[in-house]
Amino acid sequence: MGKHFAAQRHESVGNGEKAGLKAIGAFSSVFLGVCSLAIGNVNAAETKSNETYQDAETLLVTGEKVKRSIFDTGSSVEVFDSNRISSMPNATQVPDLLRMTPNVVDVGIGNDLPTVRGVDGSGPTTGAGAFLSGTRPRLNLSLDGRSLTYNEQAYGPQSLWDLDRVEVFRGPQSYIQGRNAIAGAIVMAS
Repeated sequence: MGKHFAAQRHESVGNGEKAGLKAIGAFSSVFLGVCSLAIGNVNAAETKSNETYQDAETLLVTGEKVKRSIFDTGSSVEVFDSNRISSMPNATQVPDLLRMTPNVVDVGIGNDLPTVRGVDGSGPTTGAGAFLSGTRPRLNLSLDGRSLTYNEQAYGPQSLWDLDRVEVFRGPQSYIQGRNAIAGAIVMAS
């Protein structure tokens, strides 16, 4: 009797395991089917979003001395082209653009230059000492390829009326700009 009971018990456990395996197989096939449908939807959405990006106008970064699209550059840069500048009704001066640039703080007080990523653009001297001695700024401001002095940066061109584009580079740019640009660079083209 013990053998017969053990055989019945083994058969019932075997049937239970088979039923469990069938349930797992059915669940996994349904799960894989749902996943394949989801992947198809993601691919379709990705194709649609790529078409949208291709239709948009490509922004070119020219401050690196080589024209590259904003997607191909390794620099952290904010590009304000003529279309973007004209679409901003309150932007009339360069500091207005700097206020809209992430990681840039323009206090607008006295002759202090903007702070980019926590690095003060004014350099080691500020105030009257900087005005009289012409300290070396940590932020390079160039207009049509010419780097401006400290006094030109602090008191120089501010208006946007004849500027075609303004590029704000965040982070060290001394290698590309060829001058003190530890904080970054503001490249303007008219």
